[in-house]
Amino acid sequence: MSKTQSDNNNDFISDGDSQKITVSMPKALLSKLDSIVSFKQRSHFINKAVSKQIAIVKQTQGIEESAGIWTDEHHPDMQDDKAIDKWLEEIRQDWR
Repeated sequence: MSKTQSDNNNDFISDGDSQKITVSMPKALLSKLDSIVSFKQRSHFINKAVSKQIAIVKQTQGIEESAGIWTDEHHPDMQDDKAIDKWLEEIRQDWR
C-alpha cells in the first residue's frame, strides 16, 4: 500500500494504490465499529486506527531504547531541584 501523510499525526491514508486484506475481529468489536462508522467508512477508520497504533508503538519503542541514556555523572550540574531551577533560569534569560 502506498502511503501519504495526513495531518500532524503521521496517519497514513490510501492514495488509491491499496491492497485488500482479510482481517478477523471479534463480533462484539465489529458491532461497536459498525455503530460508529458506516460500512463504506470502515476501511478509512481502520486505516487511521492502525496508523495511530503504529505511531504509539514506535514512540514506546523510542522511549524504551532511550531509557537510561541520562546519567547523573554526565550532568553533575543538575543533581538537585535547586541546580535544575538555576539551569532553567539561565536558559530562560535568552527568552526575555
